[in-house]
Amino acid sequence: MNCENIKKIIPRYISHNASNDEINMVEEHLCICDKCRTLLADSMDSPQPTVFNEPDNKDLKKDEISGLLEYLLLGISLLILLYFLFSSVLS
Repeated sequence: MNCENIKKIIPRYISHNASNDEINMVEEHLCICDKCRTLLADSMDSPQPTVFNEPDNKDLKKDEISGLLEYLLLGISLLILLYFLFSSVLS
């Protein structure tokens, strides 16, 4: 595997989101490539890595869904409250 491909995998490798195959490829490549070893070390040591992690869209979707469920439950509760309020007034 060439350095450019490894550079793309390193952010996932650092954040422990790489697949087992990717981990093996990175580790095998690091055994023979000083440049990528240095890149990995610099990325792990710097406060803001030169190689950035890809956003995890799964977490965003879970947060959006839980937010929608909260609004849905609030709306249903409000409708039930209004139903009982108006049914008692009309009776």
